[in-house]
Amino acid sequence: MAYADKLKAILDAKKAKHEAERLTRDEKELDDIAALISEEGTGFLRTHAAPDLPGHVVFRTPSRREFAAFHHAQFVNPNERGAQDRKSKAGPNLGNSCVIHPDVKTPEGKASLDKLYEAIPGLEDQIAAAVIALAQGRVEEEGKD
Repeated sequence: MAYADKLKAILDAKKAKHEAERLTRDEKELDDIAALISEEGTGFLRTHAAPDLPGHVVFRTPSRREFAAFHHAQFVNPNERGAQDRKSKAGPNLGNSCVIHPDVKTPEGKASLDKLYEAIPGLEDQIAAAVIALAQGRVEEEGKD
């Protein structure tokens, strides 16, 4: 067997093992979050993190106040002290304030979300984008009535 074939076989076996572990975790976790994701105004992202980390992040639609604070931070005067920092943190702050699973109100939930952010550095931005999209979709639905 050639080197490339051996390497491919090893990587395929590793991938299959991790996917099986993730599916087991996700099926177990889905029972816990089914009620959350079936509620109106919620969304979720499936993560591909290690099997010992949460497989889903569930979030809610932001309140008008939360969304207004995000929007205000986006259009702050760039000459103000700390404006760039506030602007760059506005999306992640909005996303983090809307996460409902893992439960960030508990130390264990906060720790597992922090571990997810360490394992998947771009997840915080993905959550922020999904929360913003959820908020914008909700606004459009309400505007049609």
